[in-house]
Amino acid sequence: MSSQEHTLIHIFDYNQTHFKEVANAELHTCAEYTRSDSITWIDIDSNKDLNIVETIAQNFDFHPLIKENILDKTQRPKFEDFDKELFVLLKFLKRNTITQKFDTENISVIFGQKAVVSFQEKIEGDAFENIRLKIRNPASKIRKSGTDFLVYTLLDATIESYFNLLEDVGEQVEQIETAVMSKPDSSTLRQIYRLKRDIMYLRKVVWPMREVINNLIMTDSELIKENTKIYLRDVYQHASQVLDTIEINREMLTGMLDVYLSSISYRMNAVMKVLTIISTIFIPLTFITSIYGMNFEFIPELKWKWGYFFVWGMVFVTTVVMLSYFKIKKWF
Repeated sequence: MSSQEHTLIHIFDYNQTHFKEVANAELHTCAEYTRSDSITWIDIDSNKDLNIVETIAQNFDFHPLIKENILDKTQRPKFEDFDKELFVLLKFLKRNTITQKFDTENISVIFGQKAVVSFQEKIEGDAFENIRLKIRNPASKIRKSGTDFLVYTLLDATIESYFNLLEDVGEQVEQIETAVMSKPDSSTLRQIYRLKRDIMYLRKVVWPMREVINNLIMTDSELIKENTKIYLRDVYQHASQVLDTIEINREMLTGMLDVYLSSISYRMNAVMKVLTIISTIFIPLTFITSIYGMNFEFIPELKWKWGYFFVWGMVFVTTVVMLSYFKIKKWF
């Protein structure tokens, strides 16, 4: 099976007055847009086949290290300045509805003066559909701007997807909080640890993403215009809000874990207190009844007509006195 069968290439060629969209484009047609005076966005949804990456890199004369960065799936979000083009690696996350874990997609974005090339991996969902809708609108700001503004919109869409994940995390935190305060059990503890693991993973992704945005703001490359940096600063603030929300949720889960452990300890202490009270009450009762259970022929009250009722009276009075004493001491 050829690489092209694994690949979906979507091309947008546009400016304020011109627009052309090619869905399911052929790989060899991408070279035609290297000579375009308008802005070109080539979005490649593929399994990052080596031949596809090499062909695109040759057509657009990318730096040799860009190919390595695209093919390496283990990298953190990063920013690289290669003079003629800039490279940005994004992380798109989506919760798997079956495993309840995060599916991670590396999105490699390379852009120069006139072209933006993005490589996506194949996972369900696409964060960029709204961007395509805006490009089709001739009145949108994207149509009036350069490649740097398009890259800003890609970054903004990626950060916005994190807010959607955090809404789901926030709902789960509320559910766990309710469970902890009502009737916590071992499943509640598992949920707390699972959600803490997810939150830490989110933090590992968002933290370098914020650094990527900061590097784009601080770069002196001519490919990033000053008016675009204003928008990038706004995205930076959004990334900071995501991190703040992550930290709040993490602290809440840590507090819930403490409450859970305290609750379990309290319940154990309550059980032990009841058992201790019962044991304490039965100590004198055992003493009383054991006296009358000794095998001696001559024992006081042994032949007494009311002896049986007398013993039970002593047992009852002793129990009442001890319970009253415990109540006065507020031991239960």
